[in-house]
Amino acid sequence: MVEGGTVLFISSYFPMPSRTWGNRCPRILVFAGSVILPRLARSRGLLGYEKGVAGGGGCDHSAILYAFNRLNDGILIAYCIDNCSNLMQCFGPRIRSAQGETAMKMERQTPKPVPSKGVGAQLSEAGLYVAAEKVYPQAVKGRFRTLKTRLAWGLLVVSALVPWIRWDRGPGVPDQAVLFSFPHMRAYFFDTVIWAQEFYFLTAILITATLGLFLATALFGRVWCGFACPQTVWTDLFVWIERLVEGDRNARIKLDKAPWSAAKLGRKAVKHGLWAVVSALTGFLFVAFFTDAPSAARDLPTGEASTTLYGFWGLFAAFTYLMAGWVREQMCIYMCPWPRIQGGMLDDQTLIVSYDRGRGENRAHARVGQSFADRGHCVDCAMCARVCPTGIDIRNGPQLACIGCGLCADACNRVMDRFGLPHGLVGWAPPASGRDGARARPGMPHPGMPHPGMPHPDVVRPNIVKPKLLRPRTIAYGVLILLTVGASAVAAGHRTMMALSILPDRAPTFVRLSDGSVRNGYTVKLVNRDRVPVEGVLSVDGLDGGVLSVVGTDGESATRSLTADAGSVTTYRVFLRQPAASRGGERTDIGFTFRADRDATVAEGRSVFITGDGRRP
Repeated sequence: MVEGGTVLFISSYFPMPSRTWGNRCPRILVFAGSVILPRLARSRGLLGYEKGVAGGGGCDHSAILYAFNRLNDGILIAYCIDNCSNLMQCFGPRIRSAQGETAMKMERQTPKPVPSKGVGAQLSEAGLYVAAEKVYPQAVKGRFRTLKTRLAWGLLVVSALVPWIRWDRGPGVPDQAVLFSFPHMRAYFFDTVIWAQEFYFLTAILITATLGLFLATALFGRVWCGFACPQTVWTDLFVWIERLVEGDRNARIKLDKAPWSAAKLGRKAVKHGLWAVVSALTGFLFVAFFTDAPSAARDLPTGEASTTLYGFWGLFAAFTYLMAGWVREQMCIYMCPWPRIQGGMLDDQTLIVSYDRGRGENRAHARVGQSFADRGHCVDCAMCARVCPTGIDIRNGPQLACIGCGLCADACNRVMDRFGLPHGLVGWAPPASGRDGARARPGMPHPGMPHPGMPHPDVVRPNIVKPKLLRPRTIAYGVLILLTVGASAVAAGHRTMMALSILPDRAPTFVRLSDGSVRNGYTVKLVNRDRVPVEGVLSVDGLDGGVLSVVGTDGESATRSLTADAGSVTTYRVFLRQPAASRGGERTDIGFTFRADRDATVAEGRSVFITGDGRRP
């Protein structure tokens, strides 16, 4: 024993979610009455508390451990800090703290039921290499659940209908409104056609969408993951089918634990059959954006589709069945890089789903009508964990596995309604509000410590703290979005319907004719992005006495009439000849110009004319 406290003897480690300790937090064994521990404590300058009990437990970022030192024999000594927000989680007893007291009273706390834990909780408690445990999310009703459902069905319906929209672009051109055509090497968006040579427009669209995602993350956390990510949308759909066939959470758990029977086999067969149908339709939905949807719908069932089409359809269908039916939350926790990336985009003003520790602790079971004096508002029902699609407990603080869907807030609000308590024990708030106990304002009781009676107004006030929307991070993202959109608009404004590409022959680079003149050959490609053919005149500048001839036509002249087919690339084989009397140096830079007859549209291309003068014969 040391004066005023007990030294904590730490014997081993186990993983827990903790920003402070890098996901490693010691398991604590408390020993009192040792002779050697006080001496070690004094030599290390450690301070403890008056009493301790044997126990163990985990802690989050507000961990009970403040510091530790490794001794020569390998043991660890640590001490507690005042106002630790998770003393009750680390030791198990309930602790009351008073200002100026050097001792702490400890009293037993009602044991908590352990909620069903999924892979996210397992990762926190058992390390990286753990067997996956199936998550059984319970159905819940509420504002966020309604928003998720409407948004998911809206995205599904829009995605399913878009490939069927027709858009007339003239003869010989696909009439699908939105189509990424690999045979034509272009993307169709209603009246806009992006050619392969204009891939920078698609790049700009992707960059703008990415920056928009960055901005949304900085403002509202993982709102994309929780509401609009395809993995979330299709997993929600598959879980809805599973619930429809097998029942809600408890019924599904009971069914999975039951021995195999005809009834169980029938339910499983129906569920997987419906999953397979949805997967097949999803596979078709994906390929419909890359091929003509009506043709694919006609050819796939009859066996007339190409091997490539069958291959990609089967690939997308198999991935849908695997990712939405089996992998589910493991995709979000282990495979997806976005949770790691978005961590660098959050700050103390970002809205995230959090648990109001100052209002909720000390948690304990309660009955309707029971007084909440001397205790927190959390009734320890674990509903927030049961409805979570990734199987985490939001009361453990911010976690990588949280996708920010807000279903835990819906579940908690319904429980608060039963007990006549205000909403917001679990809800959206910025970390600066101090809801999760990570920080407290000066003069405000530490969010993790119990306080008598109803929560003090200073503790409840962070529930309604609104984030600061305009801050350096969000302004920077907004400026980048405007710059990208502006640059794309300028590029689109300078976009022409005609383009000219000149490819000189490489073998041979030039030919000397019998009259002493020199001839070069070129492949001329006329790109016509318009829906109608364009006729015009091809001329060459920068070469004295140069005359043009086109393969397939008769005669030579300084200009030649050419036609660019509608919505395509028209290729011509052109020869340029320079008489002997006009020959200059070995290499001459020249320019080709195509001028349209109807509207004087001009397309230009640069190349060279090689004479071979100065070379050894």
